[in-house]
Amino acid sequence: RAYREYDHQILTVDGLRRLAEGVSGQDLADFFQRWLYTADFIDYGVKKVEMTAIEGGYLTEIELTRRGGAALPVEVVAVTKEGEEIAQIWDAQAPEGTIKIESTSPVKGVKIDPRELTPDVNRLDNFYPMKLRVITTGKRDLPLDAYLLRFNPTTQILEGGTLWHRWWLGQGVGAFAIYNGRGSITRGLVDLRPLDEYGTIAGELELTMTGFSNPKVGSAARFWEPTDRWSFSIGRILDPTIGKGINYLGITWTRSEAMRDLYTTELSLVGYPLEFGRLSLRSRHLFRLMPHLYLSEEISLGLGYRLPGPFQFALDELHSFYERADKGRWEKRRYPGNAKLYSRFSLSFPVRREMDYDLANLAVLDEVREALFIEGGWTWERLEDLDFRGLKLEMGLEGRLTGRTLGGLFPFEITIGFAYPLLGIEPENRRGQIYLGVQLPLI
Repeated sequence: RAYREYDHQILTVDGLRRLAEGVSGQDLADFFQRWLYTADFIDYGVKKVEMTAIEGGYLTEIELTRRGGAALPVEVVAVTKEGEEIAQIWDAQAPEGTIKIESTSPVKGVKIDPRELTPDVNRLDNFYPMKLRVITTGKRDLPLDAYLLRFNPTTQILEGGTLWHRWWLGQGVGAFAIYNGRGSITRGLVDLRPLDEYGTIAGELELTMTGFSNPKVGSAARFWEPTDRWSFSIGRILDPTIGKGINYLGITWTRSEAMRDLYTTELSLVGYPLEFGRLSLRSRHLFRLMPHLYLSEEISLGLGYRLPGPFQFALDELHSFYERADKGRWEKRRYPGNAKLYSRFSLSFPVRREMDYDLANLAVLDEVREALFIEGGWTWERLEDLDFRGLKLEMGLEGRLTGRTLGGLFPFEITIGFAYPLLGIEPENRRGQIYLGVQLPLI
């Protein structure tokens, strides 16, 4: 009916609502308002299961809960020891409710919404008893309705959690990540490995929050884009050059747009009162020259005061600046300092677009993009030492493969490139360098 009435026309939300009301014969204004224009959600759960013996069988009382402002009827299935499945519908209009089921054999389990017809945000509590998946071979898995325990015999790391939170333990390191919803993530890390040698520990606690906006893109639809991100951190990092731990506080704000404009701006402040401070600003803008051809410019500026080793600025973005060390080895030069200026210009174009190429059911490749670039920068100990004769400049070519893994939930990027130094390096150290970079999600 929607296709017939809106053929070659724009179907709006109000139009869809009127069609649904005509088919169902119900007033669906509140339904559409709640599900499309509010932050309401649904989270069903099994709170308690009590079973008593009665004449001819058993009576099972199942206490159910519903979190969130939205409500939908849901199917509840009780499974007996003989394998019989007995289903009832809970209307879920109240935050809590109880259903009673009679059976000829004891109930061994309860499942809420076993066919996954409702948008339940947390299916871990939909089962009684809770589902547990144990993996001892290191194989990766991401169950949506079970608690995961996974041991990797290669890395000797034990991992546990669900889609919404994860923890890792092993090799003297413990870490966790909790997804708080709507782009908010809490992360923590404790590293005990420096304890034996330096008598201190390292670690970090970070909270990241995301803000959304709906840019006007000339379409009747409404788009929500994650445009603002704030990160607050507190931690302690080891400085091996002095054998001590350094405490720090940090705050970072990032503003980015990818629909109407293509840019990213990041402002970061890290330091510790009366000890040191570091302010950095980074801006990146993408200009569309013609279809699928883009010019990218990036500028970074950093200023610091009494920066300890781990917090000093460096030219880590450069790929071709190496020097020959002992025994003929080549070591990368970082050029640390308390002030930094860096810039990069690149011309990028896709080699293959919208590939959707499956890699052995492990990942999907989306795009292969190449870029010609020129980049350079300076670092100084003090602003008084500003001297542009120390410019480090290189040019090169790189290719980037972007894709998704774990059912499309997590993106990844692989970079392969070649760079050649032009300025700021001794003639005997000037040579081309091949480099490889991988960006993977925290799993």
